[in-house]
Amino acid sequence: MHKVSILWGEDLLEDGDVAQTYSFATEPELKAFMQAVHVMDGYFGCPYQIVEEGYVYREEEDAV
Repeated sequence: MHKVSILWGEDLLEDGDVAQTYSFATEPELKAFMQAVHVMDGYFGCPYQIVEEGYVYREEEDAV
């Protein structure tokens, strides 16, 4: 199983936001998904972060 976890909307994050994890049967499926994510970011300016599975955003992380 191939996975990627994404925390969407860097500029709009709120304390407690949980990253979304996407699973794929093959590595080519994962690569195609990530290519689409990069294209979407380019067209719509939708910032994101790739993080560990189960990641939860905490506001104090930005204060450092």
